Amino acid sequence: MAHRHDGDRADGNSDTQARDLLYRFDTVGRFHASQTEGRAADPRRFISFEALGRALLHAKSQAYGRDDLRLPDAAVGHPGRPTRTVVLIDEIDKAPRDVPNDLLVEIERLRFPIPELASDTDPLPTVELTLAERA
Repeated sequence: MAHRHDGDRADGNSDTQARDLLYRFDTVGRFHASQTEGRAADPRRFISFEALGRALLHAKSQAYGRDDLRLPDAAVGHPGRPTRTVVLIDEIDKAPRDVPNDLLVEIERLRFPIPELASDTDPLPTVELTLAERA
């Protein structure tokens, strides 16, 4: 991944995904730990947050990261109360077309999914789609 992160700045490029500006998951580290520790290897240990991800987490109460995401306080580095942050995302026009729209959704909701933390016991929705018959 070639996107750069300096403090609260992230640069987009042609292979940037929205997730890359929110957090990073150490898949190799998690795999290694699962081989040595088995199911005891908590995936939360392998997450680090990027500038936009930290800004979104810091905009919410500290309890969100701790209770909703079940992350240790040190992983989020929360300042203790909701805080306004400025994040510069430079050259977003170089990212794939859907990245800006995906980021707008996450910014509007002030939350973002972390699929790597989903457990086997998390409830999955039932979705039923119907189509209107055409005459």
